[in-house]
Amino acid sequence: MEKSMPTVQTQPDKERYSTAELSLFQQFNTREAYQAAFGVEPPPFDLNQRPKFWFDSSVDPGVDPEDDIPYRILRQKDGNWGIVSTVIPAWEAAKVNIPPTLESAITPEHPEYYSRIRPAREMPVRDLLPNEALSSSFGGLPVVVRLDKQRESAENSGKFLATDRELLYSVAKKLGVV
Repeated sequence: MEKSMPTVQTQPDKERYSTAELSLFQQFNTREAYQAAFGVEPPPFDLNQRPKFWFDSSVDPGVDPEDDIPYRILRQKDGNWGIVSTVIPAWEAAKVNIPPTLESAITPEHPEYYSRIRPAREMPVRDLLPNEALSSSFGGLPVVVRLDKQRESAENSGKFLATDRELLYSVAKKLGVV
């Protein structure tokens, strides 16, 4: 039986890093990647379900396949990225739904195949740590910023910081110029 248990990755020692570092599960972008990892074919792709490139083997769909399993996912709202709660039925959480490659999916009988595929299920992520925040990268995609590393970098840069402004303001106040 294939296993994919939730795993919290070590926090990277960088100022900025990909949100993939927050992922709780291994991602299988292709059917071939899944087969290479487990030595078996992934379950057949179900065009009626959303594609899903991860699975949670800690879920037991045999107990009640319709049980809702809670996860946290990245979501953009009003241009801002955040981590929100969602639920997925146990039967869906416990398996992948990886579409075939474009070349093998489109047949003369089904030329519309890929146009019918819905957006993929989001990868569950861990919550942000107190020293992390989400930001948008140049292309609008989310990135994680380590606030402690960002502050350390700013302090080492010689730039004028908020603490410098506070000090100047307190001196100006004592001198009566503000």
